[in-house]
Amino acid sequence: MLASKQEEVWNSGDTRRNGESRGGLHGQHFVCRSLDARGTLWMNVLLEGDSPVNTVMTFDTLAYAKKLQAVGFTEAQAEVQAETLVELMEERLATKLDIEVVRRDMKEMETGLKRDMKEMETGLKRDIEVVRRDMKEMETGLKRDMKEMETGLKRDMKEMELRLTHNLTLRLGGMMAASVAVVAALVKLL
Repeated sequence: MLASKQEEVWNSGDTRRNGESRGGLHGQHFVCRSLDARGTLWMNVLLEGDSPVNTVMTFDTLAYAKKLQAVGFTEAQAEVQAETLVELMEERLATKLDIEVVRRDMKEMETGLKRDMKEMETGLKRDIEVVRRDMKEMETGLKRDMKEMETGLKRDMKEMELRLTHNLTLRLGGMMAASVAVVAALVKLL
């Protein structure tokens, strides 16, 4: 029980302990938990891929159990209380290593986000340049089409003007010839 030495090792990526699922620190790391002969809990944590980082958290479960027995707890109650406290500490309390792992993960996330934002910025600049080039080509095309339309309209108007002038000349000439004939007929009659 509390006085015997126990050791457990598990990987947080595949957190199994005695067949049960167990939550752990974020990321890949190994935790070695041991109780020495006095019942003191030792936790050593190693991050995979990094230089070993030993975080030792000491909790003397035997001394805690003795304090509980001194105030009226039975040995079994004191052992359960100590074990429950150890479980709560393991599952609920953030260690400096937990915080460091979160900081490292956040730093990696920040670096990734900055890289992604830089790639997006570069992509957007490239897309903006493509749109500008397309708009410039469209503007040039529209100017060319408008110039062609203007030239066509001027040509059509010139042709219409020439036809109208020709038609008016013919009508005016015909009217003058008819007037001369009427005047000549009137002169004969008179």
